Amino acid sequence: MLVRALQVWMTLAFLASVWLLGSLGADEFKRLQTRRWPTAPAQITQSAWHCQASVKGRMCWPAMRYTYTVNDRRYEGNLVQIGTAGGSESEIKRLVDRYPNGSKINVFYNSINPSDAILDPSIRSGNYYGQLVCGLMLLIMAATIRFVFL
Repeated sequence: MLVRALQVWMTLAFLASVWLLGSLGADEFKRLQTRRWPTAPAQITQSAWHCQASVKGRMCWPAMRYTYTVNDRRYEGNLVQIGTAGGSESEIKRLVDRYPNGSKINVFYNSINPSDAILDPSIRSGNYYGQLVCGLMLLIMAATIRFVFL
């Protein structure tokens, strides 16, 4: 009975670690791809943030919009970064303050689909390191169960 329970926990920990690290890897791959995209001049049309109470405390997100032109066609974007953009109020306020309303910037856009753009591909999601550590801990837990207890 105990062996079966350990097998179940090992499997769950392994699957959770694969999911966490896999999604993190996919976000990182997309982030690196977008850094190679061409840029276009743009203008910030909305620079704000909103917050909500959560289990972790107060979580905030950027609410930003920008317009840009590619091949004489105007686009509007709102993607600030790859991955979850939530963070503490001070983190998000610093991010939003870097891009005040009306400021001229460059955005990175997908040359195959110019409506796909990102404000700053160098920014990692606010939970990047937490997700990395959690995924690695679950993987270590699964390996420990497998090689120590089974």
